[in-house]
Amino acid sequence: MAVLLKNLSARSPRMEDLIAITELRQACDIDEYGLADNTMKDLASYWNQPGFNLATDAWVIVTNKGQAVGFSCVWHKDYEEIFTFVCVHSEYRGRGIGTLLLRLVEERARQLVRNAREGSRVTLCSTVTRLNEQAKRLFEREGYIAVRKIWRIEVGTNDSREASSLHRAFKGDLDIMSQQIVDATDLYDMDAIYIIREYEVYEKELRAGEKLPVSLEDGLRVLLAVC
Repeated sequence: MAVLLKNLSARSPRMEDLIAITELRQACDIDEYGLADNTMKDLASYWNQPGFNLATDAWVIVTNKGQAVGFSCVWHKDYEEIFTFVCVHSEYRGRGIGTLLLRLVEERARQLVRNAREGSRVTLCSTVTRLNEQAKRLFEREGYIAVRKIWRIEVGTNDSREASSLHRAFKGDLDIMSQQIVDATDLYDMDAIYIIREYEVYEKELRAGEKLPVSLEDGLRVLLAVC
């Protein structure tokens, strides 16, 4: 697929891009669910975690006015489970930007494979919202397989109804197959706004081998870290 980067450029993000990329992620949230779920604090915390390098592990597509219209990043757990997050502004989809970002991710992921335990199976995974048919087609075209469905359940206080983001009283991720809830916070307000977002987990095997034992809870917690 041809990538049309007219009046756009691709590069590694810088810390000063934090606001622009947060606004992009929030715009994608609102386009798909009508409500922003990501904050600048969330993204900054992730960028500052040990082992993550903006220069090698993330990419941003920007306009000549500095607006971020595409973003992706890659991170790993013991080099054997590699994860990615990719988003493209709705007004810039259909140009191959998502394809470019996902292929940059895979190139970096295959470099990380070299550090994996000898003989271990290595996969590259991502979560995609059920409503984003373009993203699902992209992952399938690039050789990924849908392996799991997840519901993200959030309950927010009523005073967040007019806000751009949800003030959560409860959040948990429900794996549909096992019916387990992961990373649930305590529920304290039943008079609230209820939001359920459905995701599909897509996986691509980068190297065959012995599968690393990992609990469902650990796997989902890492996979949904920046969604």
